[in-house]
Amino acid sequence: MQYSCQELISWFNDTFAVSDNTILVRAEDEPIYLPADERCSQQRIIVAHAFLRCQFVLGNE
Repeated sequence: MQYSCQELISWFNDTFAVSDNTILVRAEDEPIYLPADERCSQQRIIVAHAFLRCQFVLGNE
């Protein structure tokens, strides 16, 4: 089964935004973790678009 980058980001955010106050953010820069601060109340994991490769194959379906 294939998932788009946006589907994976949505899944991550739906899973961890409330319970861990952490969101995944797609960007063009190098991956980085940013703690919550005065600009954003949530912790952020910034991932490069190329890192996600726009599609993952999960499982052997």
